[in-house]
Amino acid sequence: WTRRLGTGRSLHYVPWGVWPQGTSEKQRADARQALGIDARSRVLLVFGVQAIRRKHLDTLREALSALAPKKPLTLLFVGASLEQEGHPFTDWQREGIEVRIVDGFIPENSVAEYFAAADGVWANYRTFPGASGVLLQAMGFGRLSIASSEGEIGILCRQHNLGLMVDPTGVSHLKTILEEFIMMPAERQRAWERDIAATAMQYAWPNIAAQVLAKLDLDKIRNPLSV
Repeated sequence: WTRRLGTGRSLHYVPWGVWPQGTSEKQRADARQALGIDARSRVLLVFGVQAIRRKHLDTLREALSALAPKKPLTLLFVGASLEQEGHPFTDWQREGIEVRIVDGFIPENSVAEYFAAADGVWANYRTFPGASGVLLQAMGFGRLSIASSEGEIGILCRQHNLGLMVDPTGVSHLKTILEEFIMMPAERQRAWERDIAATAMQYAWPNIAAQVLAKLDLDKIRNPLSV
């Protein structure tokens, strides 16, 4: 990375830091009503209509095609599609599963509403080595993720119990994880969300910035010629 960015050894990478925006049960109910989503449905929010393979959307479709959900499920896709890349859920239908595709970027002031409406956030990015910004946003909003077990996403999820992790090998394990997500008891969901919200406060940007600043020699930064 330092070679690619041309920064030599001077690069300081701060990977974790969120702006916590906890959401209440009333906000969840209000968001679903505003978006026209059935209050009884389990809602999986998927940011990014593009990058089909990297985001495992092809695997998601295959797993859901083999699933007979015992509770209604709503898939809420948000993001601008690419002309050369067809979306695998266009015209896809399955009993008990509603698919919504918002083809375009939503306004910044609407992001909180979409996270509030969700029960889970898709962060399954195959073997992507970094940490998806969506995972950090989900943490900030106190929402659990269905996430990669690989890369920095997997490290974060294991370290802080941010969600259900998916084995990268194929469809079978994802199907099991989706069944667990759909049938998750409300008490377990709420307890998990409270723990994630507490983790978000731990990694809030003011705390992260304070830790970074505490380690810096500010005199040398203000007077670079003295280094």
